[in-house]
Amino acid sequence: MSVGQMPTAPGRHRSRPLPHFLRGGPGITLCQQVLQLFKTLHRTRQQVFQNDPRALEAARIKINEEFKSNKSETSPRKIEELMKIGSDVEVLFRTSVIQGIHTGHNTLKLVPRKDLLIENVPYCDVPTQKQ
Repeated sequence: MSVGQMPTAPGRHRSRPLPHFLRGGPGITLCQQVLQLFKTLHRTRQQVFQNDPRALEAARIKINEEFKSNKSETSPRKIEELMKIGSDVEVLFRTSVIQGIHTGHNTLKLVPRKDLLIENVPYCDVPTQKQ
């Protein structure tokens, strides 16, 4: 099967290539990009909500619902918009979500992931003079 053709059942040959809007850049179709985003969101979900079964399940359900509800979308512009939203959500998950564990009444223990911890360089209001 050549690049850009839809897979068919064994014994059948499909001569029609994929519509232009389902073809991405060289070698990757828009369908493959959507699938890649779907997998990336699920991998990020597993890292971000590690050790929190309720959050893992809620995020899994939400990701799957969003992709299923837009499954029949054919407009390339709309698909690209939705992919941009999905990519933004993935970045938001990866960079902004910190787990908290209840340790007592009105007390949370924050558990940041290592990739969230950056070197904290103090800001100096008064610049030092060169000598």
